[in-house]
Amino acid sequence: MRQIKRTALVPYACEAVFEVVDRIDAYSEFLPWCAESRVLQRTETEVIATLVLAKSGIRQNFTTKNQLMRPNAIGLSLVEGPFQELEGRWVFDALGDAGCKISLDMRFEFSSKLIDQTFGRVFGVAADRLVDAFTARLDDLHG
Repeated sequence: MRQIKRTALVPYACEAVFEVVDRIDAYSEFLPWCAESRVLQRTETEVIATLVLAKSGIRQNFTTKNQLMRPNAIGLSLVEGPFQELEGRWVFDALGDAGCKISLDMRFEFSSKLIDQTFGRVFGVAADRLVDAFTARLDDLHG
């Protein structure tokens, strides 16, 4: 199983960071490998959404259930897709007036070696760069 842990410090309020991560329908606007993002269902505390990832002619889609703990965390778990396991957690810790510490912890394993060989590298690189992509999006929106 692969695991990715990333952190970043940003000069924005945790609520602003939470909003950008929670706006799943906008992911395709700023994540280069995200061809499509759509929210299937939303309540005050939960979102079910599908992402379509595309890179070098390879396309895969997956659906996650996201638990919203506004404004401090978003947990995600697999509903459907090419994974045996996919789970993760975004955590947003306030740094007083200085901003917010963003932490991402994600674990995933594909359901077959063939999928891992064809898509594992693409997904691994995309997941590894998530925090950077969201930080850049925050700068675009609030910087």
